[in-house]
Amino acid sequence: MSGWIKLHRSIVSHWMYSFDEPDKTLAWIDLVLHANHAPCDVMIKGQKVHVKRGEQIRSEVTLSEAWKWSRGKVRRFLLMLEKNEMIVQQKTYLTTHISICNYDNYQAKEIAQGIAGSTAGGTGGSTTDGHVTVHKQECKNVRMEELNTMFELFWNAGMRKTGKKTAQKKFMSLASKKNGSLELWTNNLVVDIRDRLASGQLGFDQMHPSTYLNGERWEDELITENNNEQTQDYLI
Repeated sequence: MSGWIKLHRSIVSHWMYSFDEPDKTLAWIDLVLHANHAPCDVMIKGQKVHVKRGEQIRSEVTLSEAWKWSRGKVRRFLLMLEKNEMIVQQKTYLTTHISICNYDNYQAKEIAQGIAGSTAGGTGGSTTDGHVTVHKQECKNVRMEELNTMFELFWNAGMRKTGKKTAQKKFMSLASKKNGSLELWTNNLVVDIRDRLASGQLGFDQMHPSTYLNGERWEDELITENNNEQTQDYLI
């Protein structure tokens, strides 16, 4: 690894900077150091993966080995950073993308001086003289992009395309409460929808996506066409 990053003295005033838990301070600096200064493509398990500026691809296992922490401690630390809008995680079946929030705001050449508390944490804040305000919009944009991508995956799973805005609003609401991989959760919904359509479940092909989401219908028993015929025979 070569090159350098900007580290403002105001980091000493940030809550992350602590001699009580110096390993967390070091872990945070390590994340900033490993963030890409320019976008690039890398190969993971035979597949090309795009890595954006301010982003890195490192799994919990990789971080656990690098920091000499348990995976549980790594997971709790990353969730704490995410909760404080310092990073955004995007987990896929290949690896984990970790984006440093507001990376450009405190690593860009044109603002080499003057960035205060947010430099340490990548969160909202301002300089000591109040001239520069660092926003959290970058993290929100990354998260919204992921949510929109996952919703389109759900929307095109095969259900009747009715009431898209209502379905999208409900999808966003459910997805925002998920702590695990959003991609994994969405893929499970897609598989469930396709299984129910393939089985010929009575009335499912006419169900609105918003109805599916509101009723959390993926939790229902999968009723096949044979089950329907047996039920009808019994009623006759």
